[in-house]
Amino acid sequence: MDDRGARPRTIFLHRGRLTGDPSYELLTTSATLDDVTPEPVDSIRRSGLRVTTQRVAVLQALEDMPHADTDAIHRRVQVSQPGITVQSVYVVLAALTEAGLLRRIEPAGSPALYERRIGDNHHHAICTGCGAVEDIDCAVGQAPCLEPSDAGGFAIATAEVTYWGLCAACQAAERQAAEHQPAEHHPAIHETAIHHTIPSPRN
Repeated sequence: MDDRGARPRTIFLHRGRLTGDPSYELLTTSATLDDVTPEPVDSIRRSGLRVTTQRVAVLQALEDMPHADTDAIHRRVQVSQPGITVQSVYVVLAALTEAGLLRRIEPAGSPALYERRIGDNHHHAICTGCGAVEDIDCAVGQAPCLEPSDAGGFAIATAEVTYWGLCAACQAAERQAAEHQPAEHHPAIHETAIHHTIPSPRN
């Protein structure tokens, strides 16, 4: 079998450029080899999108910090691409989400968060103290996990459940604060005791 046209699975950095495949030549980066893996590039190509440095950088940023908002992603991508704007990150996130490469979640009172875990119907737990987000696997049964008593005529495809509470770190901090809290002062009781020690005025 003639495999001269097969795409190499290994890529290399040479003077800041990815080599080994003509399509990778679209990418220019100052990252190290450990920072650049074929997986984001392959994912973008399979989705039908054009491979760009910005799309690769956003996917890699979310690989390292899932459940990040746009500002956090922008700060991370700026490390390798100082000139990228927040608006550009918004555009990239929208394109990657539309292509099914990212999942967007919108917790109440929070900016939209993005994650790379897709293709399942997992849920999320959000800490009311620090805002930490954790993935919660589908509880029971087949997707959409929860069956509504009345779907109102909808053909339900997925269920999004958000659990709110305190994460383990915030619980520990609360316990520590309670242990070091001084005894409460009750001024009303103290003042009453003083009042009874004062002699009544004589006429």
